[in-house]
Amino acid sequence: MPSVTTDTVLLRAGGIAALLGALLAIGANVLHPAGLGTVGPGQSARLIADHAPWVGSSVGALVAVLLLTGALVALTRSLEGRAGAPWARLGQAAALIGAAVFCVLAGSNGLAMKLAAQDAVHGGTDPAWAVFRTLDAVNFSLLSVAILVYFGVGFGLVGVAVARDTVYPRWLGWVAIVGALICFVAGVESLYRGPNWVLMGLVFPIGSGLLMLWMLAIGLAMLQLARLPGRAI
Repeated sequence: MPSVTTDTVLLRAGGIAALLGALLAIGANVLHPAGLGTVGPGQSARLIADHAPWVGSSVGALVAVLLLTGALVALTRSLEGRAGAPWARLGQAAALIGAAVFCVLAGSNGLAMKLAAQDAVHGGTDPAWAVFRTLDAVNFSLLSVAILVYFGVGFGLVGVAVARDTVYPRWLGWVAIVGALICFVAGVESLYRGPNWVLMGLVFPIGSGLLMLWMLAIGLAMLQLARLPGRAI
């Protein structure tokens, strides 16, 4: 039977990235204005224009995604040659695509959205509001796709990989699968329904919160595995 990777440096780096990424994602979400994505363009513009940490929270969320993606890459490497490896590689590919979408979203939803919101609220001209509404619609679509691909597909497939193997506790895989399914539903429904409080204010936070707890647990498991090279935990 193929052995678990002995690349302890990668495992340790992945475990630390998982812990830092999950904590940073939680912190960035706390800094994000409550109710955004569940209200109309007018209220959204005022929330963004008056929210001082807006750019900081967007940058923090992007850094968190990059750290989480690095952790998923390390996790996939630790399953190389095992029964869950094909699933992990597919999940890694989806996560990389989703992370790319998040990078685009960070630029569009970070500084550009802040400037557009300030122009619309303080300028009040029809062209300024038209720019904001267009940007708001584009950003929400990008967010829905990112949720669907990154959290729904990427984390879900990696969860299947963990559940199919014995490198990590199998119950951790099922936790990821449940969280990913919730995010998948939120992403698909958001693409069809647009801004909706139930989806973005309740369903997605539950799913993503569960996945962040999973990342904390899997990060600790990776650090534990790094101390036991060549052995399953």
